[in-house]
Amino acid sequence: MVSTRHVLAGICLAVFTHVASAAALLSHYSQLVFFGDSLSDNGNIYALSGGQFPPAPYWNGRFSNGPVAAETMANALGLSLSDYAYGGAKTGPDALGHDNYRWDLGLDGTGLPNQVGMFAASLGAGSADANALYGIWGGANDYFEAGLTPPESVANLIGVVGDLYALGARNFFLPNLPDLGLTAEFLGTPLQGQMSFISQSFNTLLSASLMQLQLALPDASIVAFDTFNFMRAAIDTPADFGLTNVTDACLDSLACVLDPAVQDQYLFWDGVHPTTAAHERLGLAFAQAVAVPEPASLALFAFAIVLLGLQRCDQRGVRFDRPSVCEEGLAG
Repeated sequence: MVSTRHVLAGICLAVFTHVASAAALLSHYSQLVFFGDSLSDNGNIYALSGGQFPPAPYWNGRFSNGPVAAETMANALGLSLSDYAYGGAKTGPDALGHDNYRWDLGLDGTGLPNQVGMFAASLGAGSADANALYGIWGGANDYFEAGLTPPESVANLIGVVGDLYALGARNFFLPNLPDLGLTAEFLGTPLQGQMSFISQSFNTLLSASLMQLQLALPDASIVAFDTFNFMRAAIDTPADFGLTNVTDACLDSLACVLDPAVQDQYLFWDGVHPTTAAHERLGLAFAQAVAVPEPASLALFAFAIVLLGLQRCDQRGVRFDRPSVCEEGLAG
């Protein structure tokens, strides 16, 4: 019997093909504004360090070998990107302290709430663009060091949404965590089970909290993306995603580091960060989740959402501003 996850992988591949063939997805947003950590940082730490961190072979300040998902998402939607994400950022005001780079670079003020503060400062006396889409993606760094629990992390993210809403933002996009236990850093280690459990706990609580927040903010649009199952689909059926290695870090292989063609076959650039090839696939899926589907893709997109709802109620691309397949019970 073919599992839902394997069918989902085929749907994802079809969506990628459709998106890649279009100049831009239909979007009613005016711009994309992103907050987060190293998964979304497009050069902020690099600029703060005077071009010293992250070092080569990391690419142009990204924690990868090329552009990150937020950049691909913006390009696919035909939107400009304002990126406030900082590598090492936590959901609170703090940042990772490993290797002492936090203090050397002055990163104590680069957590997600502080990123919103930077954004607020850029507005002056004005309000946030109500027609923009605001991406908020974080949480993993809360668990790479002893620190926050999932309830604390999720509360921080909900607070970030609330702060942006108070500034005038109305459209929000929040991916959940990938399965940290399946990253190259933790796979096959004693911490694998713990990191997977933390990821699942965080994601379950985030989904429930976003549903509650949507009820409290009826004029807002909140879209959640299931990164957890997206990553698992890539690991289960790597060929469908154009990948051959979903377990190892490219940086651990000289052959991979020296050959861009080999890099494109890897899921992980280092222990926890995706390659730009993986970022591209993820960014296209991000864009598809928030885009206005073109008529030819409506049936395909709806079928994908139903499959995801059958798999779990923490599905990819859930819009909390309208009934979900979970709320409708798939009963019609």
